[in-house]
Amino acid sequence: NVARFEREAAAASELRHPNTIHMFDFGTSDRGELFLGMEFLEGRTLAKCLEEDGPFSPARACRVLRQLMESLEEAHSKDIIHRDLKPENVFLTDYHRSGDFVKVLDFGIAKFRRRDQIKQTLTRTGFVCGTPQYLAPEQGLGTAVSPATDLYSAGVVLFELLTGTPPFTGDDPVSLVMKHIHEAPPPVPAEVRANMPDGLSALLRQLLEKDPRRRPRSATQVVERLDA
Repeated sequence: NVARFEREAAAASELRHPNTIHMFDFGTSDRGELFLGMEFLEGRTLAKCLEEDGPFSPARACRVLRQLMESLEEAHSKDIIHRDLKPENVFLTDYHRSGDFVKVLDFGIAKFRRRDQIKQTLTRTGFVCGTPQYLAPEQGLGTAVSPATDLYSAGVVLFELLTGTPPFTGDDPVSLVMKHIHEAPPPVPAEVRANMPDGLSALLRQLLEKDPRRRPRSATQVVERLDA
């Protein structure tokens, strides 16, 4: 637990983008207690929004996804992979007169790709780390993660924003992981697809590609496609 705390603190302290939760301080008190000092947020997680509001319109979903990508853009530029993107870790707050201002939370299982950043790793080859409903196939297989891993999870979140449910569901974590590895995602319901621009439908399909090499090249490219 201490190692995980130190990892989360080290990851979050490097990130300065407005769409990432801001950490002011971290360390150990005189009594030996670990602490984090972070900005206080007022609002709701995406999970709570979906529960209370239902599925998002394509326009609203795109606004949220774009900000999520901007947070990831900075993290990936620092060789940090989040690895646990899900509606509970995306917070919407009222900021700069925007009721849907995104703050990405919880870099607690973030993967550092530069060996000189954190020498000790909390995971090992073959150990699945993440939340099954939003897990990229390569995480389920225990192979190397990359920025494309976060893009897959973001695609799962986008699917849920548009439809109200993630593409794969079930009570058994193992079967969920196997679905991500082997099964094609279900089609978006016709009534939702009717309101989606063709470009958004194509982007969603590409984000959910099983092969990381077939996903968008970067969070920056996703932002460019959303703007287009």
